[in-house]
Amino acid sequence: MRASILLGMAACAALTGCGVPLPDAQDDKAAIQAVDALRRGDLRTLEAQSGPDLPRAELEANAGWMRSLFPPGEPLSVKRLAFRSNVIVGKPAMLDLSEAYDFPDRVVYADVLLSSAGAPHRWVVDGLHLNMRMKPARTPPAGPKTLV
Repeated sequence: MRASILLGMAACAALTGCGVPLPDAQDDKAAIQAVDALRRGDLRTLEAQSGPDLPRAELEANAGWMRSLFPPGEPLSVKRLAFRSNVIVGKPAMLDLSEAYDFPDRVVYADVLLSSAGAPHRWVVDGLHLNMRMKPARTPPAGPKTLV
């Protein structure tokens, strides 16, 4: 009994380390291009990058408020926070990339779902979710100053 438990644990450890491909710069580029197209209000480019599972009417209806989450100008930085992938026969079939767009007054979080279009590094956007967090004020509020 104990040997079978140890054997099962060893098999799990071996399988967890199998070659799940990590997203690379090309994968990040596909996600960033989709968010940048939305940020600029370029729905034609975003629709050209989109797969059949992204509802066009819903995208067009929500593009205005999604775009309003972004302030004018370029982000200070873009950082990948997390990723998930579904693999079929050793090749990624879907990638879910979560990235943070850092602006002076806020951080916009984008979660982009990409699915494989067959060719290597050819991704289409099947989902796009945004959230935003304002940064705390950098200047202290006006009021009486107290020394302790």
